[in-house]
Amino acid sequence: MSDLVCPHRYFYTFDPQGDSLPAKVLRQVPPGSRVLELGPGPGSMTRVLQQYGCQVTAIERDPECAELCAAFCARLLREDLEHGGWFESLAQERFDVVLACDVLEHLAWPEAVLERLRVLLAPQGRLVVTVPNVAYLGLVAALLTDEFGYRDKGILDRTHLRFFTRREIERLLWRCGFAVERIEAQRWAVAQGEFAAAWERLPEALRWELRQCSPEGEVYQWLLVAKAREETAFAADASGSLMTKAFGQTSGMPQTFSSQAAAMQEDARVVETDDPSPGWFGVPPVVFAFPGIDTIGQNCRIDPTVSVYRLRERSGTIVLRDEVRLYAHTRLAVDDPTTNASVRLVIGRGTIVNVGCYLSGEGGLEIGEEVLIGPHAKLLSAGHEIHRGDPFIMRNPLTRAPIRVGNGAWIGAGAIVLPGVTIGDGAVVAAGAVVTNDVPAMTVVAGAPARVVRLRGDTPPSRLRRLWRRCKRFLAGV
Repeated sequence: MSDLVCPHRYFYTFDPQGDSLPAKVLRQVPPGSRVLELGPGPGSMTRVLQQYGCQVTAIERDPECAELCAAFCARLLREDLEHGGWFESLAQERFDVVLACDVLEHLAWPEAVLERLRVLLAPQGRLVVTVPNVAYLGLVAALLTDEFGYRDKGILDRTHLRFFTRREIERLLWRCGFAVERIEAQRWAVAQGEFAAAWERLPEALRWELRQCSPEGEVYQWLLVAKAREETAFAADASGSLMTKAFGQTSGMPQTFSSQAAAMQEDARVVETDDPSPGWFGVPPVVFAFPGIDTIGQNCRIDPTVSVYRLRERSGTIVLRDEVRLYAHTRLAVDDPTTNASVRLVIGRGTIVNVGCYLSGEGGLEIGEEVLIGPHAKLLSAGHEIHRGDPFIMRNPLTRAPIRVGNGAWIGAGAIVLPGVTIGDGAVVAAGAVVTNDVPAMTVVAGAPARVVRLRGDTPPSRLRRLWRRCKRFLAGV
């Protein structure tokens, strides 16, 4: 390979037996495979794949690159991944390996491309992805020294539109119907890399701290191998659009949101950890991402049967703080956050939501820290107008009012909390109560509608009644 010469800036040579990233990619492709290669450039990888007996179908939009790699392809589509008709041309094809190496960062909406790639994989096929690591400490050093200059190649290639960390690329693949099987890191010492000058300008103590805080900080690129998740609850038609169980159809939905909507009924991605909980029965697994939930804190546990209802994306709409637990068959609902600013659902640190609960953030729901929510409780921040409008209730608009639950509160099994209610710190809502008014802190409410029955710390009413009956018997005998 070393004697090959090509004038193109993206051309490179590599030792297939070496430790370079292209060599690691090549080892994921069995000889003789049917390969779909996205953005092959001038064909640096393509020509080696041909030597290994692979039948390569390539998609390349750059005319110069297409000419250079055409001789090594069984089929070449000269199309744009985001705007061309390549999927229709390949809809009946199935590939053993799909290569998306240093491609996704060049796309405005990689979700739409990944959704289609899933359909093109053979039953045992694999997707191989490589992306630059935006958390590379060299780039961090550049930011700290007020530099962010784009260049012809590298992490800040001027054609890059999206940036990924390891966690973000895993989330993207999961949302689009893939399960990551393998991750490899391609490291490059910061002091020898493209940001070496910025790195050297940082004080030695700061460089040491950055290394301690970011063990993966010298990872320059990530390589991920993924398979299609068999249980993914959507299928693609010939145009590549998604038909989802959650909504029945995707008409009227933004194409870029289709993968998120389709994945809302899916299992969570489980973190590989030393946590002993897999041996416990009924304890949800620790997760770092879950379809439909925007932010997940550390050590959160979400049962795979938890479901999310939402109609549009907006960052920060559903937020779980650290150590939240959501047990089986809980439902989180937030409606369309782009049409109403109040739509939001936040669950505070250490809160436990037991089985079968319904939490509505359609009018806004904020749950404090270390709250206990019993089985089948319902917190409803939205309802329907009943006093005005159409006699048919379902035709009337939603009424919305935020619910706020204070720190350390306990909402009992089967309780219902209606829109606009604030539950104070340490308050207790008895099982089966219907809460229509605010609950003061450190009180106990019960009944339908709920009313204060005592203050926490008071003598329980049953004990008072027994004492009163004894007093009456004593007085009657005097």
